[in-house]
Amino acid sequence: MYFLLLTRFMLLVELGALARPSRASHLAQAEERGLVYWQAQRPLRWRDFQAHACPKLVRPAEREIGACSATGIAVLPCADAKGRGTFQIDSYLNQRYSWVRDSTSFANRLLLAHEQVHFDINELYARKIRALVASYYQAGRYPFGVELNQRIALLLLAKTTYNNRFDTEVYADPIGGSVSRWQAVVGRQLTTLAAYQASTSPCYTR
Repeated sequence: MYFLLLTRFMLLVELGALARPSRASHLAQAEERGLVYWQAQRPLRWRDFQAHACPKLVRPAEREIGACSATGIAVLPCADAKGRGTFQIDSYLNQRYSWVRDSTSFANRLLLAHEQVHFDINELYARKIRALVASYYQAGRYPFGVELNQRIALLLLAKTTYNNRFDTEVYADPIGGSVSRWQAVVGRQLTTLAAYQASTSPCYTR
C-alpha cells in the first residue's frame, strides 16, 4: 500500500533567495536527507524502507500487507535564469517513513513491485503537474495565483484516488495479476508524458 507523506505545496511570491543546486547535486543531497527522488534507472530497493515500525497513520487492516511507501510531490517556487517565476517539482519517497515487515521473504518480490507502482503513480502525477506548470510558463501567465494553486491541488487529490483504486484492485487479486496489469498501464502513461520527466534543471520551464 502507499502512505501519503509530506506532500508539500508551497505558493510563495518572493523569489529572491530561491537559487537551487544542479539536478545531480540535488539528487545526491536528497539521499543524504533520506529522500529518494524518482528516476527511471533507479528502482526502489528494500533498503529504501528504513522505518523501524509501521507508521501510526496507516490503517490497521493495511498493516497486514507488510509494507508501506511514504511518497510525496514537492512543488516549490523558483526562478529561471531571467528571474521569471516557475516551480521545482519533485517526486520522492521518504525512507525514514517507508516500512517493510520482512524484506527477506520470497513473497515480498511481488510486494516490492506493488510499492514501485505506487512510486510510479507518484511520478505520473508529478509529470502532470510539470505539464500544467509548463503551460503557464510558456504562456507567460503568472504562476503564483489562486487558479494554478487550485488546479495543482486537484491533481494531488486525483493522485490519491488513483492510488486507492490501485490498492483496491490488488487486494482483490492475491495471485498478483493486477500488479502486472497496473505496471503496464502506468508505464504507458509515463511514456506518454515522457517530455515532462524531471529535467537536469531543477526549475521547470519546458
